[in-house]
Amino acid sequence: MILSIAALSLLLAAPPVVPPLPPDYPFNKPAPSCPAYLSVWTSVGSLQAGDDWDAVLLEIRGDRARLTDISLRAAIPRMPIAEADWFLSDPLDPEVAAFSVGIRTYSGKPLDDLCQSLSKAGMSAVTARAAADLKVEGKSLVIQNLNAGAILNDRDGRVGALAKPPDPRPPERLPVIPYDEQTKPGPGTLTQPSLDAKQNYETERRDVSPRDPDPDHPVDPVRLLHDEAERKALDNARDIVWRQARAVHPTAGDLEDIPASRRMLARMAELDVEGLPKGLPSDFVLATIGAPKDYVTALAIDVLNYEVNSDRLAALRWLGDQAAPSAIEDLLALLRKRPEGRQLQEEQALALRALLKAAPDQARMQALRLLPAPRRVARAAMGVFYFTEPALRRELAILDFSNPDKVKAMASRIRGHLTVNARDPDLKKAAAGVQNAY
Repeated sequence: MILSIAALSLLLAAPPVVPPLPPDYPFNKPAPSCPAYLSVWTSVGSLQAGDDWDAVLLEIRGDRARLTDISLRAAIPRMPIAEADWFLSDPLDPEVAAFSVGIRTYSGKPLDDLCQSLSKAGMSAVTARAAADLKVEGKSLVIQNLNAGAILNDRDGRVGALAKPPDPRPPERLPVIPYDEQTKPGPGTLTQPSLDAKQNYETERRDVSPRDPDPDHPVDPVRLLHDEAERKALDNARDIVWRQARAVHPTAGDLEDIPASRRMLARMAELDVEGLPKGLPSDFVLATIGAPKDYVTALAIDVLNYEVNSDRLAALRWLGDQAAPSAIEDLLALLRKRPEGRQLQEEQALALRALLKAAPDQARMQALRLLPAPRRVARAAMGVFYFTEPALRRELAILDFSNPDKVKAMASRIRGHLTVNARDPDLKKAAAGVQNAY
């Protein structure tokens, strides 16, 4: 009995046994064959009228990876010639008219094979420059991270890579973490999940594009060798990435593809903003391509609520392509503003076109009021009557808008015609009344 009591005392004094780590605990996994963090991207083409821009982005994050392939096609936005003559003061620039996107994820053996291909292609020339040091500064730990980036721009397009180092805190130094959260640790056992450390980041980017030698500014031979190695690595990586992209089957962009396209373009801008073509689509332009019409109309009306928005003209063009009764009040609010400044004048011209489709009577009333406005708006106002008053069409078609006197005379002619012939009593009364001057 005495022996049993002693044994029981020893058992009570011993610290609790911590359960063994589960098989999928990350520190028990073998080191991945892929870099901790590697992004490889390549692009070719432009977004001039009728051209395509294709880009592929490969993002490797340890034991997972994702490849995104996007293709954009640009064209001059369509508008009937007759309407463009009256409501557009400047020709339209090319705009993305179609897009497609495809995504593929990697893990396990396919990812190992891909990483080994990149390694054999010389990608270590870039990743070797990435480093992370764990230092003690005062009484705190600091991780100094050096990221490595490289860009190659040649006749075959543009390709780049960005590598970040793995966390330098070794797993064997991390305190033990009980697998079962309900298990109480023994006396003196540390349970914090990691070593706390501040992190500082620096990125060393290199442009390794081929250049003619400059005798006045010779380059260090060692640096030339490094650049040549990274240039070959990027060139090989481009072939590998495009080969992987050919296994992806992009689909014509629709509503569910818009978020992926937005993420892809935003990520490319973070990695290599200088390599992006001019005219990349905004969220609204992507919606006009792939989203239902009612949804895009609601977006267009929302855009008009923000005075500083690069999509305002595109939104007004959309509202003028088909009747949008829900936009009438917003269009009227825009047309009631004093037409000062080129941007607002262009917006009001397109607003008259949109209002003409949605509420012709309201458009005629606003056009009458805007006849004395600056030339861009006055031309659009007369365009409203060109489409609604057949008796004035011939005179308006030959009007010389470069002659202010003839424009004023035509405005008086329109008011006189409406005073006599307008069927709408309110319009007839407004035509006979005093007009606002701008």
